[in-house]
Amino acid sequence: MMESTDSENRKPITDEEILDMTRELCARICLTGTYRSYYRCSRLLAQQEALASRVNEFRARNLACCLEEQDEKKNEKTRELYQEYQDVLSEPVVMDFLAAEQEICRLLRRVQNSMAMNIPLNLSHMKEKEEL
Repeated sequence: MMESTDSENRKPITDEEILDMTRELCARICLTGTYRSYYRCSRLLAQQEALASRVNEFRARNLACCLEEQDEKKNEKTRELYQEYQDVLSEPVVMDFLAAEQEICRLLRRVQNSMAMNIPLNLSHMKEKEEL
């Protein structure tokens, strides 16, 4: 049985109100320095179409590599990928974009984690893969 929370004593709100608040949160995130930096770097990179295309190739391949099951060759594949795109990754506009992208992703992950940690849910049925 879950403990009584402060939320039980508050006036209920609708799902639509939650979605409105979410849109407001998104709008506020877009006002942060973190997002503005990401947007600025994204626009600067987009001005160099060929370079932006190569960056997106790298990002797609890097994501695919990250999502692969862990094996003894994964680190080697990642290292080879970075070597293959070294000319692209060493460009200042690319380095700035990737750093800004990483920062906005960190912010969004913190927001998501905050919601997950502050909404009481019984998730005891979910276990780590290794525990099963």
